[in-house]
Amino acid sequence: MLHNLSTSWIPPKTIDMEVTLGGRSLTTTNSVLEAKTLFPDGKTGDASAPLNLDIGQKAGAALQNLPAGEYSGLVSLVISQAVTAG
Repeated sequence: MLHNLSTSWIPPKTIDMEVTLGGRSLTTTNSVLEAKTLFPDGKTGDASAPLNLDIGQKAGAALQNLPAGEYSGLVSLVISQAVTAG
């Protein structure tokens, strides 16, 4: 059985999303995380503090009542360490 996609295809919706790391809002511009945020005890040789990464529908935007299901999209998070001369 063939299915005609031209009559049943639904264009994708754009949903305003909000991304936070450790409660701090992230945007498409660079953010600087201070060493004291990542290493609150000052010991950089130890593991860093855990920071929750939350991705969700943007608060304050026209919230959409979305049906249950799977949604796909792309969020990239690049963390690099600043190097200082010294």
